[in-house]
Amino acid sequence: MAKLSPYNYCLYLLGNREHSVHQIRQKLIAREVDDAEILRCIEKLQTHKLQSDERFCESMIRYHSNQLKGEQWIKHSLKQAGVSGDQIENAFYESEVNWFNVLEALINKKYGETPAVDFKDMQKRKRYLVGKGFGYGLIDEVLGR
Repeated sequence: MAKLSPYNYCLYLLGNREHSVHQIRQKLIAREVDDAEILRCIEKLQTHKLQSDERFCESMIRYHSNQLKGEQWIKHSLKQAGVSGDQIENAFYESEVNWFNVLEALINKKYGETPAVDFKDMQKRKRYLVGKGFGYGLIDEVLGR
């Protein structure tokens, strides 16, 4: 790819998928763009409504919940992407994801209709589901135990 201006590089990035401000800043730093130019690019993107951390959160929640990832896993990913805790909580509050259904779909995909054979197997399943980002309360509710 030819050397693009910082702003055009940002447009290229955002043309592929949503990015957080932090991600854009990190990518521009890697390209050795000075801080003043980074700030100008981000302000211009936000002024033209081309970049929005709220939209980034919505996109991540939608994408990862469709990939059967849990709420905690997604929250951690958003934190890693540099999104503030308030924005994350607001995005989850406004999302229309039914986490019960997401968890049921994951259980059906992984285990089918096969019930846990004993206590040890049930604990193994719970650890797997927690690792996918679901809370113990929801897991117990879905598993009915």
